[in-house]
Amino acid sequence: MDLGFLVFSVFVMMISPLGDVRCSAGDAIDCPCPAIPPVDLTQPPPETCFKIDSRFRYSCTEGYVRKAGTSNLIKCQNTDTGGVAKWTVPTLQCIPDPNIIQMPPPSPAVKQVHTDIPPDSTIATTVNGNDCPCPGIPPVNLTQPLPETCFQIDSRFRYNCTKGYVRKAGTSNLIKCQNTNGVAEWTEATLQCIPDPKIIPTPQPSPIVTQVHTDIPPDSTIATTVSEFCICYTKLLIKQY
Repeated sequence: MDLGFLVFSVFVMMISPLGDVRCSAGDAIDCPCPAIPPVDLTQPPPETCFKIDSRFRYSCTEGYVRKAGTSNLIKCQNTDTGGVAKWTVPTLQCIPDPNIIQMPPPSPAVKQVHTDIPPDSTIATTVNGNDCPCPGIPPVNLTQPLPETCFQIDSRFRYNCTKGYVRKAGTSNLIKCQNTNGVAEWTEATLQCIPDPKIIPTPQPSPIVTQVHTDIPPDSTIATTVSEFCICYTKLLIKQY
């Protein structure tokens, strides 16, 4: 066997693995930073090569924005221990965008109840008995009929005085249904209805005076006073004698 050919073959076998090592080391030098750490509610970070001192800004997903006081910026830097590159700790917090109006969930079907209630009264309409924890409205003297309606906690109702009466100053026609130790009840009503001072009472009719007629001769003289009666009576006696 040719000695020169043998030496050349060994040299080629040694060059091949060294070349592979040099390429791997080159990749580590060009991309020393690790993968970007994920953050909740942010868009996926790019799988890109980053160098020392590279910066990256997170972006919140659609419908979310950065919370004030937090930062979406991180930086790749060398650490003091062993010169290992790593990203700074992100402080970003993504919160729902306050400029986007949240659509409320669909409400259940509401059964409408029609009653003859004054337009200035406060009523509540709900779906079923489970949503009607408040008891019946307590009656108050001289007020209009109460509606037989369903009321929920924190519902309010205003009484209305009957015709010809008004609310007395210092009293309130408002009550509220509230939860007291797990029991729903209405607050105490202080309303007092008094006669409306603006309404002038109708005077009662005067009694009928009955005129009495007597059969008096046409030539008789009726005295209007005691003295005249005495004079007329004396003249009458003189004529008879």
